[in-house]
Amino acid sequence: MKVQVSDWTDTQKRVVVEIPAEKVQPEIDKRYRSIAKSARIKGFRPGKAPVSLIKSLYGGIIQEEIAQKLIEETFHDALESQQLKPIAQSDLEEFHYTEDGDLVYTVIVYVAPEFEISTYKGMEIKVPKQQKSIDELVVEELEHIRKEQANYVSTNESLSEGLLAICDIRRIDTQQVEGELGKENLEGIEIEIGSGKFHSDVERQMVGMKPGEKWILEFSFGKNAPVPEWTDQTVKLEIYLKDVMKIELPEVDDELAKAVGYSSLEELKQELRKRIEERRERERRYLVEVQLKSKLLEAHDFQLPEKAIQRVIEEKINNIDLQLRRQGLKIPDNFLRSEESRDRIRPEAEVDLKYELILDRIAQQEGIDLTEAEEQEIVDLIVKTMGETEEAHDFSKNPYFKRLRQYKLHEKVVDWLVKNTVIIEESESVSQEETHKTLENEKA
Repeated sequence: MKVQVSDWTDTQKRVVVEIPAEKVQPEIDKRYRSIAKSARIKGFRPGKAPVSLIKSLYGGIIQEEIAQKLIEETFHDALESQQLKPIAQSDLEEFHYTEDGDLVYTVIVYVAPEFEISTYKGMEIKVPKQQKSIDELVVEELEHIRKEQANYVSTNESLSEGLLAICDIRRIDTQQVEGELGKENLEGIEIEIGSGKFHSDVERQMVGMKPGEKWILEFSFGKNAPVPEWTDQTVKLEIYLKDVMKIELPEVDDELAKAVGYSSLEELKQELRKRIEERRERERRYLVEVQLKSKLLEAHDFQLPEKAIQRVIEEKINNIDLQLRRQGLKIPDNFLRSEESRDRIRPEAEVDLKYELILDRIAQQEGIDLTEAEEQEIVDLIVKTMGETEEAHDFSKNPYFKRLRQYKLHEKVVDWLVKNTVIIEESESVSQEETHKTLENEKA
């Protein structure tokens, strides 16, 4: 097999493949014989028509069929021999048979543009300095568990911050049907004084009430009224305090640990410490990766093949469709694949494609690749999903292998980049809230 490659554009290669007649002709003859055995041609018994007649009747169709078969069988090897890595579906330009019986086909292959890869080693990444120690966070988690396991007991105390009010609330500045609790009235509602969960003004004015008392209070609510009908209104409420509940927090001891499924307090603390450390590492890693991606994209600017962009857009649409179907939702195809939808997805697709190509180039430049064991993990996963089939084990025929291999390789490149990054901790003035806000903005 001969392969010739020439530049067509910056992102397109014209690949001409020549398959010798000694490989082509046996395939064609085999197909002729197969058809001759079953062909029903007037004037001949089934299977008795001469091959010469079969050629005259079916020659064009058979040649096209064999060409398609051989193109599919040889194209992957042709690309491999020239170290070409397509980033979009290739286009078959033409094929023909020579007088000697060779099959020659020409394909336009879409490849990544040439660009200089730089500014990726030793990049400085800023992360916020942690304001609280692991021990402090463990104490906070234990306090949260105490509150979850708390009991409420009735008390005769006057309402104060931290106590739970059980009350009926009735609006009395509008006409109500006698004995009927309208939709603007609340019965048996629980209000934790000082929490702001109901409404801070209401909770503040209820301080001092005793069980059995009935107070009439007036409030001016804005947009955050606890009842929608009270929005932007001044209302007069009759509040009847039925009961006051006091929280009883359990001790931080082995019994508390057992209540949440652990054998001892020490075991619970170790688990909490582990979770906190893992959460911190995930957040730190995510923040580093987001900044790495941003810096790499900013440092490398190059044009992307339109067909490759459309391929990524289509993949994203398919993923959205799959997620919606899993939720039992069906979006009309003409809407999902409309020009408006594709335009909306396009910016994200361009960023993702460019980042993938940058990671590929770094992998090539640094000699980063998957080991045989890592590739076998991918095969095992495919076999587990598809079952024991020839296609599952044949890398060249399995589209999932290529996709999963690329994903795993990119993970390996990002790991390498993180290890070769200079992490700078910012001052303590950067709060955890600001960190989370940064992360959410990046996700958006």
